[in-house]
Amino acid sequence: MRRWPIAAAACAILCGVALVSPGQVAGAPLQDGIIATGNGTAGIAQSIDVLSPGQAGNSVTLGISLGQASQTANVDLDHFGVGRVSWTPSAAGTWSIASTGFASVTSTSVAMPTITQLAIPTNPTRWRPLPLIATIETGDLRSARPGEQISGKVVFTEVTRGVIGEAVVRSAPGAVARARIDWMVPGTATFAVTAAFVPSASPSSGGFAYAASTSELAYFTAGLDPKPVQLLMPQTIRVGVPTFVAVNVDGDRKGSVSVTVDGRAISPDKPVDGGLVEFLWTPLSKGTADVEVIFHEPGVDDARRSSTSDGVRTDTQRVDLSHVVDQEINVLAQRRPNPISVTPVVDGVAGAPWQNRGLVKYPAGSRVRLVMSTGSGTAVDLEVLGNCLLSGNSLFMPVTGGGCVVRFSAPGGPENSSNEAEVLITVPVGSGTLADTEQNLQGVLKSGGGR
Repeated sequence: MRRWPIAAAACAILCGVALVSPGQVAGAPLQDGIIATGNGTAGIAQSIDVLSPGQAGNSVTLGISLGQASQTANVDLDHFGVGRVSWTPSAAGTWSIASTGFASVTSTSVAMPTITQLAIPTNPTRWRPLPLIATIETGDLRSARPGEQISGKVVFTEVTRGVIGEAVVRSAPGAVARARIDWMVPGTATFAVTAAFVPSASPSSGGFAYAASTSELAYFTAGLDPKPVQLLMPQTIRVGVPTFVAVNVDGDRKGSVSVTVDGRAISPDKPVDGGLVEFLWTPLSKGTADVEVIFHEPGVDDARRSSTSDGVRTDTQRVDLSHVVDQEINVLAQRRPNPISVTPVVDGVAGAPWQNRGLVKYPAGSRVRLVMSTGSGTAVDLEVLGNCLLSGNSLFMPVTGGGCVVRFSAPGGPENSSNEAEVLITVPVGSGTLADTEQNLQGVLKSGGGR
């Protein structure tokens, strides 16, 4: 679970405060009960709140469905009839959440953004099949989820020749999702290739868990002389984005491969398996990086290696220089921030946009609709801690006062990094009845209010 910094003022207001205060649920028993949740992004967990004083101390079973996909979730209600459960939408679409005695609600999820990178041979040779490898990562780089099962295909296109091949995406726990073709390079021309990820729809729901994405255009010129060792990686990469690096070794040769960037090893040496060795490297500074690969073949290349205390590796002898590949890679600066804009609308009137770590105040029992956007156009996900209630993109303030921390997050993409923000809301005790608030909230839920 991600950890979030919370201001000391938030702790003073929120510590020990239930999601809904005792007086709020005791003032006027609910007729049907309430289910409330926000909109979100496929693959990112969100909370579902359940309020039903008449079923206090019991468990409520929720039915969650999208198309033919369905699942259940059990929510244990405390002695005030309040409960919360975490739920992760598996695909984009409008999910229906219902239970006996409750008005059903909907939650709209969007597909998780993806980043596609194309690794091409840095020293290709004409008239021979060369591996082209595309890797796909999620835009949610805030948390490491290597077991993500990304499904779909990748279409490889050369700008003058059109589609040159397609491959199914292979993904396994702990591995990078990737797709590979072996393309026979036709002559000694210069080629320009892109890789486009096409996600697969869920067989049960028909929705997509991931959004499509296309790699940057990669250029390479085929040479005349065959190379026994080939380096495959994107020509242009960004600081902070994990980058796939592979080394292809011709034939059924045995040995190990080492890779250094600017003289520093990015990983311990790895044995050659099926002619291909894979690495994952995250650049930390921009500029031109010198990437060097050495294939150590026993009996042929017996380089003696040593390491200094600062991790810089030095080779005292190289027997076969054909086993050495050296390539300069362009490392760009970090992706642009993905700014989150949140504008509150109360009674149809838009207020000043919220500022990160800001403190705002709203009357007890009021409804605040949130108009949200990001610089890259990705969706904004909300999390509420405290005794405010979230339904769609609307927040409902408790009648008995209190407060909450509202946390916003936005997945990133090829050009923008992921981002997070939070706002502290205080709700002074005010006039009004619980029955009015509940009636208002139930009306919004039944009408499908939200984004």
